[in-house]
Amino acid sequence: MSRTLKRILGAAIALVMVFAIMPVSAFAEMSAEAIEEAKLRSLDTAWAPLALVEQEALEANLQPEEVTEAVYKAAKDSALVSNLTIVDEDTFGFTVNGMHCLYDYVARNVQPAGDYKPSVDAVNDKGNGPTSADVLLVGPYYGYDGNFTDQYEQEAESIAAVTGGDVVILSGHAATGPAIAEAMETAGVVLWDSHGTQYGTSSYLCLTTNTGITSEDYAN
Repeated sequence: MSRTLKRILGAAIALVMVFAIMPVSAFAEMSAEAIEEAKLRSLDTAWAPLALVEQEALEANLQPEEVTEAVYKAAKDSALVSNLTIVDEDTFGFTVNGMHCLYDYVARNVQPAGDYKPSVDAVNDKGNGPTSADVLLVGPYYGYDGNFTDQYEQEAESIAAVTGGDVVILSGHAATGPAIAEAMETAGVVLWDSHGTQYGTSSYLCLTTNTGITSEDYAN
């Protein structure tokens, strides 16, 4: 075989290897995003029947502990739910694909949004409380996910009404890292209303961007 032919074959083999590697890299990037999306979808799928059972129990005028028991049974029967832990007669915890969840009857049905009135004296006890009266609400998925309600906004307003401060809301694409960091410097209370997920022993709050979660995000 001539030296020229060897060079041509070598170049051809290198080119084939480049094209062979490209789809693998693309697949690796997509698979990470697919895993993230699948985990969040499984979370929604797991909660849907629990919410339905809760609604049916409420419409049947069952007692709080009976409602919680009905939802607990639905969670126990779900193939997506694991690590069920009873906290009290109205509350229990569980996991879905490693993501920690909590069902709390009181928080969901007894205390309406906006009714929480924190004690300013308790907040500032011994001078250890925040010096700012302002309340920051971060909701990166507001406007992009119909599952979110205005409950956290009403909670923020109720807290600010007691502290006498202003409410700052960073939602959607306005909830960027720099904007959140700057706003937190002047906020006495910070509320997060965002999707969460967990991998291993680390948990994350998901922020939204124009491009979604990229391979660079995962690398970092």
